[in-house]
Amino acid sequence: MLEHVVVAWTGSARARAALEWARRRPTTRAIRLLRVLPDDDGGHDVAAGARLALEAEVDRLHEVRPDLEVASSVVHGDVEAALLGAAAPGALLALGVGGAAALRLPHRSALLAAIAREAVGPVALVPVHGGDPHGPVIAGVDGTAAGVAAAQVAATEAAATGTSLVAVHVHPRGPIDGWPGGSLDAAARDITAHLPHLLVRQRIVRGDVRAELRSAATGASLLVIGRHRSPGPGSELEHDAVAGMACPVLLVRAEDARWSAPAAASGAAVAPAG
Repeated sequence: MLEHVVVAWTGSARARAALEWARRRPTTRAIRLLRVLPDDDGGHDVAAGARLALEAEVDRLHEVRPDLEVASSVVHGDVEAALLGAAAPGALLALGVGGAAALRLPHRSALLAAIAREAVGPVALVPVHGGDPHGPVIAGVDGTAAGVAAAQVAATEAAATGTSLVAVHVHPRGPIDGWPGGSLDAAARDITAHLPHLLVRQRIVRGDVRAELRSAATGASLLVIGRHRSPGPGSELEHDAVAGMACPVLLVRAEDARWSAPAAASGAAVAPAG
């Protein structure tokens, strides 16, 4: 379970969206607000002002969620390097994305996409507007180790929020060689063995992976997909998510597949998605 969240803080609406998402997330146990200042950004006065602003946010978080461990830090240096360093295995880096700034500051969006692509830990891309907190959690399942991790992380998030999980497998258009839903069936069995009370829906669609997962995000509370090093629909979705999708997008690696509870007897309801 990804309990420790690092929020990239700038004081903007995008950063606040990421912070509020992390705060409301039931599985969050600790938050660190990280402000990165370029070496040439104003000197001592700017750094002092940034620290005061962070202290105010820490106090606010303690008031609204006393159970959280909250810390903050201001560092100087290269923004990309600092945020990549914060995206460590076992910690979740939350980045605010989308909004008008995505159009006004394309270099900023390119920076966030690079961080999402290169980070060695999980990354959440949280849009300024979007996501139904009562909607299901969507997992993109593709049969890879990263896809298995996405299904497990998505199931854990859905169970914690009391919503359902929709596991989606997108089969590219063209001839079908055998049953395309084998990885989906395996993921559902694995999930129900560990989380027997979670409602899991399975959905197989044919089409463009990128387009179908964007469509699945509509009305969802969260979309979880596996991150792959090689170019493809996953890397293209990172750019879509930075521009701002219909819900937050959580990118995980194969190494992020962890269960927080021992396996139980299978008894969960597994149903086809409507």
